Amino acid sequence: MIVAANLQDRWVFVHCFLKKDQDELAPDEVIAFKEFARVYMGLSGEALQTAVERGILEEIL
Repeated sequence: MIVAANLQDRWVFVHCFLKKDQDELAPDEVIAFKEFARVYMGLSGEALQTAVERGILEEIL
């Protein structure tokens, strides 16, 4: 499981895979997931709420 977190109030599950299906990530996947995490960690609370309301993200409580 790949999770982006600011270790305070924001955790974003980025990707999940079974080890039996994929041993490790390819270098280009690592770069892409890091960029995804950077973008989502940089969003304001308002932008995240809008993404949830539009169904782009799902909030898990």
